[in-house]
Amino acid sequence: MNSCIVVIDDNADTVDCLSLALKRQSYEVLGACSGAEGLRLARQHHANLVLTDVMMPDMDGYEVCRTLRADPATADTRIVMLSGRGALADRATGIDVGADKYVVKPVPLKELIQIINELLAQPVPSRAGCSEGAQI
Repeated sequence: MNSCIVVIDDNADTVDCLSLALKRQSYEVLGACSGAEGLRLARQHHANLVLTDVMMPDMDGYEVCRTLRADPATADTRIVMLSGRGALADRATGIDVGADKYVVKPVPLKELIQIINELLAQPVPSRAGCSEGAQI
């Protein structure tokens, strides 16, 4: 079974471009032009990875990430944030809210696909049920 990737970006052309490139890599790809729609698709199709823009109206990528991590059904989904905002504080926020990778635009498509391939090749990190106060 091929990995399922949900691409979320408020720019439909970006969704189409990324979807096409990832389908060429034999991934199942679902596109969404809003954070809420992307979350619905990720839950419904048990996405292996969510690729989300950061700056979107209504629900930004940070909120998408927080929501995915807070839901036990999607807590282990890999998340790549894609943004034109490359300041250290923006990157830190992305990682702090739970993104596996924060990638600054513009990024060569080949490089982005390599990042996605590498993430999907790694064992799934278990985040569900863990908290900072947990004892090991």
